[in-house]
Amino acid sequence: MRTGIYKHYKEKLYQVIDTAKYTEALQE
Repeated sequence: MRTGIYKHYKEKLYQVIDTAKYTEALQE
């Protein structure tokens, strides 16, 4: 159960990072 939560959190984290990179690319 704990690993499932960790995996979900990790995917969410990568999603946030991707969104931040995309936003930076738009601002340049």
